Amino acid sequence: MAKLKGYILNVERCNNKTVLEVYTLVKGKQSSFIKDNKQITRFFGPPVPQKAYEQARAVFGKSEKIIKPKDDKKSAEKKKLRQISARSLTRHEKKRFSTLQKAGINYLMLGWVKIDCWQETNEGLKKIPRRIIDLPAAIRQQDHILEKYKEKIGRKPGEIQLLLEFHQIISKIHSYLINWKESGKKEREKIQYEIARIILQLAFCVNFYKTEARDSLYDMSSLEDALGRLNPPAMAANIVPILGFLADRLEQIRATVPIIALRKELLKFEKNVMDAERKNALIKIKALLRKSNHEILKEKKSTETRINQITHFLYRLHPSPYYEARHLCINILSKIRLMLNTEKIPQARHYLKIVHHILSNEL
Repeated sequence: MAKLKGYILNVERCNNKTVLEVYTLVKGKQSSFIKDNKQITRFFGPPVPQKAYEQARAVFGKSEKIIKPKDDKKSAEKKKLRQISARSLTRHEKKRFSTLQKAGINYLMLGWVKIDCWQETNEGLKKIPRRIIDLPAAIRQQDHILEKYKEKIGRKPGEIQLLLEFHQIISKIHSYLINWKESGKKEREKIQYEIARIILQLAFCVNFYKTEARDSLYDMSSLEDALGRLNPPAMAANIVPILGFLADRLEQIRATVPIIALRKELLKFEKNVMDAERKNALIKIKALLRKSNHEILKEKKSTETRINQITHFLYRLHPSPYYEARHLCINILSKIRLMLNTEKIPQARHYLKIVHHILSNEL
């Protein structure tokens, strides 16, 4: 039933079950002769909530409409992944969005923010999109990444400092392995301890270069060759690629930091733009609230124009948490228009105050 395409003829409830009466095309094609090529099928489904039943009845009551029954959760998830259509954007918004896209940032439906990340794998660079719930969270993410790369995070060393430290330690291990016979028992134990310590610190890494370095260190931690013989000088040759992996990761960070910093500034600019659009809407609302009920009724066309302007500002609020406020306020403004048409000015003023409260305090 999930893949069915057809027309709802009737929706009923029978013995605590939902009954859909649907006719489908014999050949599965849509044409002008649709009514001549149909067969009626009755489906008995499990009990559904009253709300869902009423929605299905509403579809049947309004029109015979082609439907594709969907899982609501799946359709909601797909909607989250869709990018905002360029058709709904103004000329200035298109320019802004183009700049964001060049930096790997996209706004998705339902207010989500998508940021593209590139990760090195065995197959080369792989694009991994990260979906973030709202704009402030996206800014915080960039802050956390930049913070992680710092030389020190409080008392702990940052990633760059840690990699440089690992590079220095592994270089010393390399020289010890070459001169293994000359080193004492304590130095040999220290080598194995340092290798184990680095492996432990890289245990939960997902970055390609760090995992390769970790796995290579683990393979040589016993200091035995392929034949199971203790052969430290031969193991010294395996150190060189590990140093290369660490150097590659340091180079990757140095190339990434400017991009992350740019994204952070672009996202902060977007937040400023969203706040400016919100404030523009608030200025229009305050101007309407300063008028008396008599003035609003007398200048009805002017009031409707201002409400349209407020709606226009709200439609520019794309990412969450602005998106939720926009969605709620636009629905309330549509009610206010109906109240103005029926001259219910006190009620319209009350709802206008609610819109003002949402835009002032909820973000």
